[in-house]
Parts: sequence; structure tokens; C-alpha cells
Amino acid sequence: MTKSTPCVDDRLPDWNVVREAYNWRTLLIGNGASLAIWQGFRYPSLFQRASSPEISHRLSSSDQTIFDTLTTTNFERVLTALWTSSVVCSALSLPSDLISERYDHIRNALVEAVQSVHVPHASVSLDTFRALQSSLLSYTTVFSTNYDLLLYWSIMHDGKAVLKDYFWSVDHPIFDVTNTTEYANSRTVLYLHGGLHLVRTPAGHTKKLVADADTLLAQFGAGMESGETPLFISEGTVEDKLGAIARSDYLSFAHGRLTRNREPLVVFGHSFSDNDRHLVDAMRNWELDIPIAISMRPVSPPAIMARKAKLHADIPNRQLLFFDASTHPLGSPEFVVSAASGGTK
Repeated sequence: MTKSTPCVDDRLPDWNVVREAYNWRTLLIGNGASLAIWQGFRYPSLFQRASSPEISHRLSSSDQTIFDTLTTTNFERVLTALWTSSVVCSALSLPSDLISERYDHIRNALVEAVQSVHVPHASVSLDTFRALQSSLLSYTTVFSTNYDLLLYWSIMHDGKAVLKDYFWSVDHPIFDVTNTTEYANSRTVLYLHGGLHLVRTPAGHTKKLVADADTLLAQFGAGMESGETPLFISEGTVEDKLGAIARSDYLSFAHGRLTRNREPLVVFGHSFSDNDRHLVDAMRNWELDIPIAISMRPVSPPAIMARKAKLHADIPNRQLLFFDASTHPLGSPEFVVSAASGGTK
């Protein structure tokens, strides 16, 4: 297909039609992919959830003051700051009880908020995990901005990782930026905004948590007592996200891989909000003329046309193809998990 004048009609072709246009080797998935399975992920923000009366140990006014002072709603940044403050106080023989108290309280609110919105592993059928894994294997590289465990569970559902994540050692799952060479014909996955299974160690390294699928969600937060902080960006401004990326060797590497992508890209379940400008900038700056296929929900014709026009304006001089999200394997209505099936939402 040759590049032509941007089209902003209201048509959304079937994915199977768009799939034939190019050899789509790279996939970027966003929150829409998780929402297609579990509507419990549809909440305003994790910070708001942790602040709500629905949480038994919700964020207090003192906790929220810390977030306000640091001008962030990102838990990783706040918990890291509190842990560092506690270590400094200890080194100077200064009292740190108040800092430790706020650290524990914020940690507990985060853990409870995450577990209250996340779909239980047992609620997702094995057929769903198999179908998701099969779809993922059609791509060479998978990028994700989701922090939930659905992608990780799909990759690992049969006990063996089908996509490599650059944490090579099972016994010592620490990311090493000097050891990122891939095997021939390998398929890889990168979590652009971190994930619930990733933590930052007190030394600043990125570590992958290893546990059975059924227990990984329950164990989230357990290592924070030793100074490990969760490595995921659930919200925040684009500046906040870029700051978190810059502070992490793993996130910086992952983002760098996206900026250097050279293969046709499929985007599924991503709204590309203003707070995700860093992703749009990465695509705008690709040296090659790489086509991008973007999923859209079949909403009203004016809404479809408006979103197409905005995407063409945000990502100019690229061939953008659009398709109906419900026709892609990742958006199949068959995968929807209802709250009645055992969810905690």
C-alpha cells in the first residue's frame, strides 16, 4: 500500500483486512487491552482509588500532603523518597518514626488499592490465556504500557515464558543493561511503564518478582519492607512519567527500544492521551517511514472521525491505518470476565 492523503472518514475495517497490508511484527498494547477482559480496571486513577472510602487503609490527609508536596500521584516516586529519607535519618541518628509510619501507611493503601481493582488469576479461563498467548506470538516485539498482570500471566500461563523479557536468570532476576543481547528469532516483551511484577531495589536495580501465577498478585508489596519499591507508572503527567523513566535503567532501556523501532507497528487499546506524549514523540521521530495500525472502538461516526483527525495531527507524515478493535483477537468479547465470576471489584 502507498501513502496517500490522510483519511478521516468513519469507517473501521475488520482487523483481518488490515492485517494483510503489512507484516506487522511489533505490538504496543494499552489499557484498552486489559479493559477488554476486566472492566474492574476502569477506575479514575489508582491514587483516587487508594484515597477513597472503599479502601480500609486509605491514604490519610498527611499521606496526600506528601504526594502534593512532591507534585505527583505516582506511588513509586513517593515510596522511594520516604525510604531514602528514612535511611538518611538513620545515618544521622535522627528520629524517623514518623517517616516510617507514613511509608507503611502509603504502602498498605497502595497494596489494597491494587488488589481491589485487579482481576483474580482464577477468574480468567485457561482458554483465554491460551488465545491471548497465541495472539502475542504473532509479533516479534511486544511493548506494553499496562502495569497489571494480564500480559505476564498470558506469557507464563503454561509455566514457561514464550516471550523473553531481558531478565535472563531465573535464580537472579535482575535487569542488566549491559546484557541485552537477544537470541536469533527470539520474541521479546518490554513493559514501558513497569509492572506489578517489577520492583526497584534499594541499590537502584530493577528486579522481577518470581512466583506462581496464583500467588504473585497476593505477594505484591511484600518486599517493600526491605526497601524494594514497586516499579510501575499508573498515572501522572508526561513529565512525571519521563522522570520515572529516567530514574530507571530498565524503563530507559525499554523506552529506547521503542524509539528505535523499525518494524510496522500495531497499537491496540491505547488512547494516546496528553500524558502519553512521550510515546507519540517516539513514533514521530522514527527515521523510517513505518506504518502504524491503530485499534478504535466502533463508537459514533463523529467520534471516530474526530479521533482519526487528532491522531493524524499528532503523528504526521506517517501512514496510519485504523481497524475495529472488536475484530482483533485481543478485543474478542469472548474473553470478558464478569465480576460475578470471582472478581474483587
